[in-house]
Amino acid sequence: MDQHTLSNYADVCTKHLKLRLDINFDSSIITGTATHLIENNSEASEFILDTNGLHITSVWVDDIEQEYTIGQTVKHLGNSLSIPISSKSEQVEIHYQTTGESAGLQWLQTNQTQGKKLPMLFSQSQAILARTWIPCQDTPSIKHTWEASAINNLGLNILMSAKKLETSIDEVASRFEMQHPVPSYLISLCCGNLVHASVSEQCGIYAEPELIEKAKSEFSAIDKMLKSAEALYGDYRWDTFDVLVLPPSFPFGGMENPMVTFLTPTLIAGDQSLTNVVAHELAHSWSGNMVTCATWNDFWLNEGFTVYFERRLIEQLEGKEAAELHSYLAYEELLEELEQLKNKPKDTKLLLDLKDRDPDDGMTLIAYEKGYFMLKTIEEQIGRIALDQFIVEYFRHFAFKSLNTREFVTFIKSKMPKEQLEAITTILDEWIYKPGLPASFPKPISKLNEDVNRKIVAFSKGDLPSHYDVKNWNWLQTILFLNGITEKASIEDMPTLQSIFNLSKTENAEIEFAWLRLVVL
Repeated sequence: MDQHTLSNYADVCTKHLKLRLDINFDSSIITGTATHLIENNSEASEFILDTNGLHITSVWVDDIEQEYTIGQTVKHLGNSLSIPISSKSEQVEIHYQTTGESAGLQWLQTNQTQGKKLPMLFSQSQAILARTWIPCQDTPSIKHTWEASAINNLGLNILMSAKKLETSIDEVASRFEMQHPVPSYLISLCCGNLVHASVSEQCGIYAEPELIEKAKSEFSAIDKMLKSAEALYGDYRWDTFDVLVLPPSFPFGGMENPMVTFLTPTLIAGDQSLTNVVAHELAHSWSGNMVTCATWNDFWLNEGFTVYFERRLIEQLEGKEAAELHSYLAYEELLEELEQLKNKPKDTKLLLDLKDRDPDDGMTLIAYEKGYFMLKTIEEQIGRIALDQFIVEYFRHFAFKSLNTREFVTFIKSKMPKEQLEAITTILDEWIYKPGLPASFPKPISKLNEDVNRKIVAFSKGDLPSHYDVKNWNWLQTILFLNGITEKASIEDMPTLQSIFNLSKTENAEIEFAWLRLVVL
């Protein structure tokens, strides 16, 4: 059972959700109606939802107003909303308002946007913040279809993680429909001065007008990326793939909201160098969005497969050496994460125990990179062709379902040939249930990093590289070099390094971060 929900989803669950949202920028409040079409699996006498920071105004069951009970606040989880129902109840309608405590909503003032003229609102529901703007069964253990009708008092464009339906000229509200079942954390909302630029029939870019041309140029390859993804692991099941470039206050690199991935503008480097983040969010369309972890203890199921998929996409689009370099940098970052978690060894297992904790505590590189390296280890054991065949079958078997780690282990063992079963069982036990990295884990090798290491060794002896030496380096090599000289560089070296790598003019935010960290340290 999911430890991060107060709902009784195992007894009675939402099968379809209808939302009506009235967005008011003057008060920074959404006035909403959430109508749940329910399935009562055990003749339950109440329907229990998750809320956090919501003001409930009324509740109706099959069009009859009902009393309801709001539970005591539970740390991290918020409040339960208990509604009496009968075994024949079919529809529960909740009228509510968001508040200043609705942490899943970010209201931006005009000066926080790119255009500085109009405000903006965006949501972030992962992991358990959907309950802060929608009364819902906020758990990845269940999935449901949904639809929405949304208006705002400024006439701004509204986007949600669903198909936007055509509206007649006299309709005020924007209407959306998601025909595939999704968990609550994948319901998203953005309202602002947004325009659209088409990349292909299936792909496009949303951004503020001031940023749309740069965004379109930076992400013009998303259609090619989508076709490469389909060639790897099967059809894209979500109709369109759009990306929304948000203002800098968006606190993540990306969020894989179905059909409209949210992205930070810091990915716009001018040379498409940071589009691996888009590859990652696209891969989530299969791993995470279509096949979903049942609880946040199983978060690695979302991210480990997604990183593996991402690196395979990078290999197809940029070459094997580029993918190897990504893996090498990831390995170094994973070692740093393990060092930071050395006093919390249980948090370095793939299968976590986050009871009584914020599930965001489990969103570390362990889920991403340890999960990835476990799949790489399985690839080395059974071969890439066999692993690809398994992944395709895995996505097919669990499409639009949720599963936990135990179900994954049972499934992969059932698909392994007898002669590989013992080795696979050992790999799964070592990587999933034990802390740290297995002793037998081979350090990834990158040919592109060999030149970097030579330059780091030379630097430690007082020999700085020339601009000519590094002019053909990619951005990852630059970062690895800057990271590698952190304890060796002096303040006197900074002007020369800045000149060699043209660091004062870089638009790559990752390089800039590595450079600024070096300067500070």
